[in-house]
Amino acid sequence: MSEAALIQRVSDDLTFLKERIIKIEEDVEEISSDLHRKVKPEYLQKLNKIDAGRFLTEAEFEREMRNES
Repeated sequence: MSEAALIQRVSDDLTFLKERIIKIEEDVEEISSDLHRKVKPEYLQKLNKIDAGRFLTEAEFEREMRNES
């Protein structure tokens, strides 16, 4: 392999790695922004119900589903 071909291959590999790093940075930023969003209060209430061990009967569930829509 000639020196010019080797340099071109290294250049191509560096370009590929730069593109991959940019993609990884975008993914990390997206994940970070998802983690720092505030949770909706309704979700916290539902989680508290689950943590308290209170589960709805089928009728209660149906009522709640109708009230939310």
